Amino acid sequence: MSISSIKSPMLLEINWIYNLILQTIKPIEQGDIVVPPLLQEDLAYSKYLEKVQPTLYERVILALAHSFQLAPKLFQKLLHEEIENTTSIDSFGLIAHSVTNHIQPTIHTANWLCDSCNIKTQFIDEHHFLFTDQIIEPLIFYPSVFNTPLIFTKKAQCLFFGETEYIPEYSKEFPAQLLETSLKKEDLVLPKTIFNELNELIYWIKNEDFFQKDIHLKKWIRPGFRGLFYGPPGTGKSLTAALIGKETDRPVYRIDLSSIISKYIGETQKNLAKVFDRGERNHWILFFDECDALLGSRSNSGTANERGANQEIAYLLQRIECYNGIILLATNLKENIDEAFLRRFEVSIQFTIPDFAARKQLWSTIFADNYNIPNDWIHNLATTYKLTGGALVNVLRFVALYKKQNSDYLPLEIILEGIRREYNKIGQTMPTYKISS
Repeated sequence: MSISSIKSPMLLEINWIYNLILQTIKPIEQGDIVVPPLLQEDLAYSKYLEKVQPTLYERVILALAHSFQLAPKLFQKLLHEEIENTTSIDSFGLIAHSVTNHIQPTIHTANWLCDSCNIKTQFIDEHHFLFTDQIIEPLIFYPSVFNTPLIFTKKAQCLFFGETEYIPEYSKEFPAQLLETSLKKEDLVLPKTIFNELNELIYWIKNEDFFQKDIHLKKWIRPGFRGLFYGPPGTGKSLTAALIGKETDRPVYRIDLSSIISKYIGETQKNLAKVFDRGERNHWILFFDECDALLGSRSNSGTANERGANQEIAYLLQRIECYNGIILLATNLKENIDEAFLRRFEVSIQFTIPDFAARKQLWSTIFADNYNIPNDWIHNLATTYKLTGGALVNVLRFVALYKKQNSDYLPLEIILEGIRREYNKIGQTMPTYKISS
């Protein structure tokens, strides 16, 4: 296999690392090959480099991973043809894959290469962005960080070579899910005051660079934005978070606090650190739903467990305050939140049970198109039943199933049955349907 046979826009990068290795093994006069090549600006990899601004050492690591990804036999060729058996496989950190037998570069390889070329090396551990950002496969299963093979993750392969955007999979290492919606901001039915605060938040996200570039503002205004949504279930907190992401073209990830909180002291901090590090580097909006579990009042009883819990709260408080991005937190009960947290939010928005006018609008919006509910029904339903938007969506699901199984005609009794089920969920008696005079 020759380097010239590789058909890839990354040929320059692979050729650069290839020549670095050759120069190290058999020094010859080739001029300054330490400087990495300039790549096409439209490459996904070039855009990534522009975003993360890697050091020369980090660029070597990325180039080694690229070389193995696109030319897996390259290092075997170097080993057998160029070294001519004068150096053993472990001398510069190459390892053989247990299944394919391909020769893989490691962090040891990067260190050996950089030391030989007078490139300053760095300490690499599991907190380095190449691991926290899921570019290089993690350090698990290897006795030392130096033995870690430089292999791209599925995310990196999708990012650099794929045609679709990478969406992280829910896992123990990443207990979060992408929060999406097919609705638009115009579909939200909220009081004008909430809409004003929502528009302010969206405007800030779209213009946050302005605040960081203005010398005076940067001096006084900390980076990032922290918002608290509080109010009863079904009032639109999660939907609002999803729509903020949609309006600002930012992924929103809902954090599963039940997976993050650990019974082992110190584990919760580690789990939170992974989420914060990845979110910050990828400019994600982090959405902590039902955040009472971590933001509750701290105890002073002094037991080991409670000291550990207080440490977790203090850690979360510190990471939220220092997070250079957007964090949204939602709770059903604001009074359960520690006052120390409340002072640190740029905005605190209360979501309330919709009033009569909002309920009428919700009925008209959610049951639009093919349902043709008479206006007097909508008036009476909105008057009688104080339902949230989330509850009305559940009623819509019940009604849609009925229409699918029966006919186009929709009796009032079916709508009332859907409403009755919603009242049963919360253990309340359904009020009697009132006909307005």
